[in-house]
Amino acid sequence: MRKLPPKQVLYRASATVMDGEVLAIIGPSGEDKTTLLNTLNLQKGAGVPTGRLLVKGEPLTVGTHMKACIYVPRDDILWPTLTAREHLDFAFKLYQPSLAATARAAAIEALLAATGMTSCQDTKAGGLLFQGLSGGQRRRLSLGIALIKQPRVIILDEPTSGLDSAAAAAIVALLKSIATTCRAAIVCTIRSES
Repeated sequence: MRKLPPKQVLYRASATVMDGEVLAIIGPSGEDKTTLLNTLNLQKGAGVPTGRLLVKGEPLTVGTHMKACIYVPRDDILWPTLTAREHLDFAFKLYQPSLAATARAAAIEALLAATGMTSCQDTKAGGLLFQGLSGGQRRRLSLGIALIKQPRVIILDEPTSGLDSAAAAAIVALLKSIATTCRAAIVCTIRSES
């Protein structure tokens, strides 16, 4: 089999996302939006990335990525038997272990309110074996978990996929609110109809 010559996916492309802004990369399925996000997350892929990735003017390294960035993949990674509140409690213990129990409880309440999850805080995530949170609630919970890390950059792969138009609009509004409130730069992909 003949080996094909290398193909450039992006050439002379650049983007800047400032604190408080949301950059949406929109395109149909199969257009390598996830591949681009994997590159932004310093994940190894089939190609060889070239160019520069900067956070606050400094080169993005594995160390700075771990401190300043968080990636929310397209498929939610939630424990089916844990409630929304239990997920947030566990994430606070992981990302902010020095936070006192009373401060953690107050922070969980605030995050449940900010993400619109108060009414379903005691609902289990659910999965293949039993019904739990809706798709929109799962996306908001995943975003809430990401916020506990207090990232400067939030990268999301198709946060509106599989949601009805009302739930998708609510997620987009939540992202804009988070960007301005938390002074975070948000980069996300959104699947368009082809």
